[in-house]
Amino acid sequence: MAPLPAIRTSRLRLRAFTPADAGDLHAYLSEQSIYRFEPGAPIDRAEALRLATEMAASPDFWAVELRAERKVIGQVYFKQTEPHLHT
Repeated sequence: MAPLPAIRTSRLRLRAFTPADAGDLHAYLSEQSIYRFEPGAPIDRAEALRLATEMAASPDFWAVELRAERKVIGQVYFKQTEPHLHT
């Protein structure tokens, strides 16, 4: 399956993850305040690398990147969970 093209706005770019995003992923997922509205607990660098590698292998996870800084600041998960049939 071919990767989906990136989606760009004036400030952001949604794109496929790469394992190289592990440092940025760790920067926000290691903060306790992130988990106020999200399940889970802060992660360490090894877990960030594992997650970045896992997300890079999946077409369902997209990195949210600040274009000017080329820094990943979040992620989006797109997955159809039920078929939507049109009749």
